[in-house]
Amino acid sequence: MRFKLLLVAAASLAACGQGGDAQTTAAAPEATTPRASAAAALPLDANGAPRFRPGLWETTKTSSEGVEKTRQCLGQEANAEIAALLTREDTPECKSTRTSDRGGLKVVATCVQSGVKIHTELALRGSETEYEMRLKMGAEGADGEVDSDEIVGRSRWIGACPADMSPGDEIEVE
Repeated sequence: MRFKLLLVAAASLAACGQGGDAQTTAAAPEATTPRASAAAALPLDANGAPRFRPGLWETTKTSSEGVEKTRQCLGQEANAEIAALLTREDTPECKSTRTSDRGGLKVVATCVQSGVKIHTELALRGSETEYEMRLKMGAEGADGEVDSDEIVGRSRWIGACPADMSPGDEIEVE
């Protein structure tokens, strides 16, 4: 999972809005929630959005298109982007819910855009230095046919960004 790719996919989840508040509720069901170490605690800001340590991150993304591994330099702006995406209000076209617990969070959204119903589930578990994100997306057309996919990403913080990388820079790893 490239952090940027999942962030863009998460944007589709949040583009329709984030309703409710960031209060902690029951843990998300295990069937759609990523694994996490019992000792891990995903740090959440005052709005309930996750915070990740700035620096160099290695990410492995698995989807129907295969496996991809990247390294990306992340700065504080990544935390701000995630918070903005996950704390938007509901709109008439989109309704969403969020549950969180000590280890992570889950956001479920259903939006109708141009007659297409888009259902997205984002489950995130981990800590500020490693996490797993599952993003399930489905689109139901007017004919009732559903096209869906799932992306699973595992990321880990490696350390400070190298001198030749700035926040936002990304390279593929073989």
